[in-house]
Amino acid sequence: MDLNRLIARVTDEVRAQVQSLPVGSSAVDSPAGDTVVLYTRAVAGLLALLERLVAEGGTVALLIPQHGAYGVDVQRIKEIGVRVSTVTRQRGQFAWPEGANRFTRLLLPGLHEVAVREVGGLLDAALARARQLAVPAIALHGSDVDGSAGPTPTWLPAGVQWQPMATYGGPRGPGRRAAELAPMIDHTLLRADATEADVRQLCAEAAEWKFASVCVNPSWVPLASQQLKGTGVMVCTVIGFPLGATDARSKGDETRHAVAAGADEIDMVLNVGAMKSKDYETVARDIAAVVQAAAGKTVKVILETVYLSDEEKVAACLLSRETGAHFVKTSTGFGPGGATAADIALMRRIVGPVMGVKASGGIRDTATALKMVEAGASRLGCSASVAIVKGASASGGGY
Repeated sequence: MDLNRLIARVTDEVRAQVQSLPVGSSAVDSPAGDTVVLYTRAVAGLLALLERLVAEGGTVALLIPQHGAYGVDVQRIKEIGVRVSTVTRQRGQFAWPEGANRFTRLLLPGLHEVAVREVGGLLDAALARARQLAVPAIALHGSDVDGSAGPTPTWLPAGVQWQPMATYGGPRGPGRRAAELAPMIDHTLLRADATEADVRQLCAEAAEWKFASVCVNPSWVPLASQQLKGTGVMVCTVIGFPLGATDARSKGDETRHAVAAGADEIDMVLNVGAMKSKDYETVARDIAAVVQAAAGKTVKVILETVYLSDEEKVAACLLSRETGAHFVKTSTGFGPGGATAADIALMRRIVGPVMGVKASGGIRDTATALKMVEAGASRLGCSASVAIVKGASASGGGY
């Protein structure tokens, strides 16, 4: 591998790719979408509402006034694929966010008389845009005991519909789509306190549901390989995990030992510090060392996207492609953020159809898993795999 030529080629392509990205391409910065949800006040059921909207398809944007969204897990909202934007006040008025030029419905969860006063200028701007686009504006509220909407309050702005949140839309039945996710899932157990019994159960579940693989720490590879022999389920393990800060030689040695122990797939962590330093040579050597040591086994490069800018994500994808890796992957599940639909879409755009894209981190329900697949993921890393294929959801856990 001629590193100098590779680095020159990647550098040129990074510039070209970044220049072609739309302004505000990151999903958490651009509120343009099919559904705009205006945060008014902390409201029970907001996350569940957003999950239902995401499951329906299209894009969902949450606009947060400058005073903030108190009591709302914004990171979790971003992880399920919602576009989040804080709207600032300019010259005494709320400026409509750039790029929010089309949507098909405006939802106002938790709207009440106090909230109308609190978000005044932003609410006026949102309603004016909804009228301009001739789309419905709907105030969603906690319903009465019998589920009825009750009388429309006198303070409700003109032209706004009044509807209980509990009866707005509804969860999409997973049907066959949930079960069809199984062959795309790496059933994952990377906890430090995982026991032999835990690994055996993981393998039994993977064999029962026919997941693509189990993903375990290197010390458990021999056991997993033994347990899964003849089932068609692969054994995946992690290298340089979870920080990616070991050197290329160490990662290569780890990989050789893992393959000898029975690993079919290798998920290696990118040298994040080198990537952020624009030290492309170190990043390339790091990935190439693992690819060579894997001796033809599938290699997935974990970018840990939460730490990277769009430009750095582009460069990481290109270096992974050029050094012979087979997949790029979003996250370890141990960082401060997980997979987003926006990152999956960006990664798919850069690597094209020739490489795999793995979404991992924060995927705990069917709706989120399907959103990642629709964005371009060809593999999913999940610890809540059984709940996902059953069409349920699981709480806790980061992976």
